[in-house]
Amino acid sequence: MENLSMVVYEWRYVIGLIICGAVYSIFEWNKVKSMAYQCIVSAKQLAKEKILNGGQEQEDWVVAKLMLILPKSITLFLGENMIRQLVKKLYVKAMDLIDDGQINDSFKE
Repeated sequence: MENLSMVVYEWRYVIGLIICGAVYSIFEWNKVKSMAYQCIVSAKQLAKEKILNGGQEQEDWVVAKLMLILPKSITLFLGENMIRQLVKKLYVKAMDLIDDGQINDSFKE
């Protein structure tokens, strides 16, 4: 037990840095999801106004918009393909919530 406390004490700065990085990542991830939802809603509004046609064009618009507005550190880490997968996943989750007011996988594409 004494050895463990000694190791923790010696590595306290590294452990603190890892914890801070994890907390920061959680907040950034929620920020990314929030921006993605805002872009999805904007794309749906543009589709209603007949500016964007079809789901693929809306998806492309959302991905392009996210690539522009997200910080470069996030876009370099995630990449366009992962952002596209995130947009698809969040779209299905949003449509599932709109479907019956619950997230229960009742919406199928």
